[in-house]
Formats: sequence, C-alpha cells, structure tokens
Amino acid sequence: MKLLIFLVLSFLQVYAWAQETEFSKANELYTKGNYQDALQHYLNIEKQNKESFELYYNIGNCYYRLSEIAPSILYFEKARKINPLNEDLLQNLKLASLKTIDRIETKDPLFFEKIGYKIIGLFSSDQWTWLSIFLLLISSILFYILNKSIKKQSLFIGLLCTGLFFVITFFMAWQSKQTQSNENRAVVFTNSLNSYSEPNNKSALLFTIHEGTIVEIKETNGDWVKIELATGVKAWVPLLSVRII
Repeated sequence: MKLLIFLVLSFLQVYAWAQETEFSKANELYTKGNYQDALQHYLNIEKQNKESFELYYNIGNCYYRLSEIAPSILYFEKARKINPLNEDLLQNLKLASLKTIDRIETKDPLFFEKIGYKIIGLFSSDQWTWLSIFLLLISSILFYILNKSIKKQSLFIGLLCTGLFFVITFFMAWQSKQTQSNENRAVVFTNSLNSYSEPNNKSALLFTIHEGTIVEIKETNGDWVKIELATGVKAWVPLLSVRII
C-alpha cells in the first residue's frame, strides 16, 4: 500500500513538473518572438484541462501577435473571467478590440461593482472555497472548546468572528464561481456574419456583424443560437459561427 501511494505521489510530482517545464518553455519561445511554437505549447497545456489567468492571457497574446484577432479576444475574455480588473489584460483586450470592424459600446462596471471585482479577484474560486472550509473547521473547534471551557466569553467572541469570516469567504467562493459560469458570452469567429429574425437563413436578415464581436447567448435551437448585442438588439446566427467564452 505504501509503495502504491509513493508511486502515485511520484507520478503527480513528475506530471506537475512536466507541465511547469512546458509552460516555461512556452514563455521562453514567446520572449524570443517564436509565437507560433509558444502558442502550441500553451494549447498543449490547455488540452490537459488546465486553466489559469496566466495561461489564457499568454494564449491571447500569442494569437494577437499572430494577427488572429478573434481567438485573441476569446482568450483575453477567458482570462478576464478569472481576473476581471487586471490592467495589462484590459489594455491588450482594448488593443485587440480596436482591430475589429464593429464598434459596439459596452457599459463600464459601476464603482461598487469594481470594488466587488477587486475583492473577489484576490483569490480564485477554489482558494476562496478552501479558505471557507478552513474557517468552518476553526469555528467547529472553537464551538467544541466553548462547550468544555469555563472562559466562555473570549471563546464566544472568537467563534463569532470566525463564523462571520466563514460566511464572507463562502459567499466570495460562490460569487467567484457564479462570475465564471453565468456569463454565457461568445465571440464571433466568422469574417462577416448575417443575423436573422428566426433560426433559419430564409427569415428576415436583421443585421451583419463581424469577426471578434462579443455577443451574449440567450437561447439555443438546434444548430442556431439567439444572440444579443451590447446595444440590446437580438437575432439568430448559426452556432458554429461563434465560440463560447
């Protein structure tokens, strides 16, 4: 049994080391200006179901350097779901958006929303979850000691504090997960995309949008999706013409 545990731990350590090595290799290639090979290494890491702000951000940068605007915006937006207020990311996303044809204005987050994003962005959703579990464990220990101890007042205050922080961190973990999963947005991957009033190309043509435009998915009907622009206009487009963020 001990040998099996040792082998499993050794495998996980080698696997983590291999991924770190490939990420470092990709960074080195990017620094040298070899964006295509660097991109391939980053994508290999992503294929292993790995996701992080750094990975998505670097993939977006590679695509941007290769003048592939729609994929660059897609991965910049993936990175923004993890860290929505990173200044370097927002600047690069703005530069990529300037290369798109459509100019659709979006609303900036309100002041209190920015504060909320900054607090939530301090940790990932998993880190918030582990922190809330740790605080729950501490609260349970304090509650047990409180029932056994004579000095109840100080322990009760400690229990209240840890309980309060547990509620806060649990909410942060939930909110962080919601932020990443609830935004059902997509990027247009077709040079010129016609949008229709119904889920078929025989219905009325409403408008045309172009590669790199960000839309919100409102509904799915077979091979068609109903999209909404930032202006509130809605229409139907083929599912294969967009990529979900």
